[in-house]
Amino acid sequence: MPSFPTRRLAATAAAAALVFTVLVTAPAQAATPSPAPVATAPTTTAAASTATSGVSADLSGDMMTVPSAPLLRAQTDDDVSPTTGVTDHPVYVSVAAATAATSDDSPTPPDDASIRAAVTQLHDYWWEESGHTVNVTLAGIETRSLDQASCVPATVLNTVHTSAFGGRFARYAWAGTNEHLIVLSRETCGTTATAFGTVGGDGGEVFSSYGAGSTLGVPVLLHEFGHNLGFGHAGAGMCRSTTSFDGAASDYRYATSTDSPASCPVLEYGDFLDIMGYSVSSSRPHLSSVQRVRAGYLTDVTTLSGAGTTRQVTVASLDGAAKGRAVKVVDPVSGQDYYVEYRTATGTDATSPEFGGRSPSCALVGSGFTRCALTSDKTTGSVRVLRPLTLAGSTVSTVALAVGLDAGRDPSRRDTHLDAGESFTSANGGFTVSVRSMTPSGGAVLDVSLAGGPPRCPPPLRPRPCRPRRPRPPPRRRPVD
Repeated sequence: MPSFPTRRLAATAAAAALVFTVLVTAPAQAATPSPAPVATAPTTTAAASTATSGVSADLSGDMMTVPSAPLLRAQTDDDVSPTTGVTDHPVYVSVAAATAATSDDSPTPPDDASIRAAVTQLHDYWWEESGHTVNVTLAGIETRSLDQASCVPATVLNTVHTSAFGGRFARYAWAGTNEHLIVLSRETCGTTATAFGTVGGDGGEVFSSYGAGSTLGVPVLLHEFGHNLGFGHAGAGMCRSTTSFDGAASDYRYATSTDSPASCPVLEYGDFLDIMGYSVSSSRPHLSSVQRVRAGYLTDVTTLSGAGTTRQVTVASLDGAAKGRAVKVVDPVSGQDYYVEYRTATGTDATSPEFGGRSPSCALVGSGFTRCALTSDKTTGSVRVLRPLTLAGSTVSTVALAVGLDAGRDPSRRDTHLDAGESFTSANGGFTVSVRSMTPSGGAVLDVSLAGGPPRCPPPLRPRPCRPRRPRPPPRRRPVD
């Protein structure tokens, strides 16, 4: 299914570029796969860039660059400090009738009631994910008739944002204000709906032709609003090796990259346990621990660093409120940051297809390698290893690593999680994390060992028992001649 083609919106200011991303999903009815019958074989697709489980996407050219203020930059974890206080995010919704005809209208076009309900759900979701710091409010609703020949998403947004709400968003005036313009078209705009949003900039714009319905319209808006908050996509990566399940940061690239084949291809939206991955009907998983820590939303993190560190850690379910819901490991060899989290079929994560009992979603990753998702046990949950990586422009994306063996214990066919008894070792043996046990009520018990400690000395020899010394006899005097 083709994605929204790359276009450049008409320039209204000459400044540094802000990234514009496009989310492509299947219609709502196609996004809910039927439960998997017993012993059903996993679904395998022909390429890593194609998603299964009802979510179809062609991710080529899905990044758009538009002129705006130079407010977005890539941060390292050390740049991030905890978010304090509440920030209001007023949302202005403009309903656009792109054409005069009604024959191309969506079956359920947005109305005031559905919009108000959708913004309430935006508030509730991001209020919890942000640790009660992002306060989304509805600032206004308007309707605009554009009388265009057809519904072209970029043209609709570019037309509306110049005049919406008295020109409030013209020339990207939202930058730095934390105000957001959401444009919802009455039309589907083509054979399949489209949505995209600006990334970062303390405010932003969103276009969606998915409407405001709770089933798929709201999950799409949650994803796009996440872009406005500065979050990149949540992908899944697999290194093409049967001996090392990790690589250097430069080894990871999106599967659609046109340069030399990546050692560790990444499916851009391939993390079903992150709202910044695929938008699936009725699915509203948490924002992953990586994203929340980097945004300053989650501060109860266990950080392990320093060569030779060895520690047993219990990490609580990300869905709960217990302390220690994420482990950050600083690899002593590469200096790269890794995150380990425990996800369970509880709370909002229970809506994720990862725990939905569906057929596994498996994709070929080059020749001879298969990456699988939707394979977590909803009874025990699963442990995930994630990396924050800059894969497109300056936006930091997250990658869930394919590190767990499937039931056949085939290292060329791997899951994007670890089960009890499994372990992961980072590239060049920097650290190893092993899963001892996991229960939703008690958390996941992990053994973490970092390489590079001081050489271990042999144990001291057992001391000999002490014996009293015999007194020395006095020296003999030699006779003097």
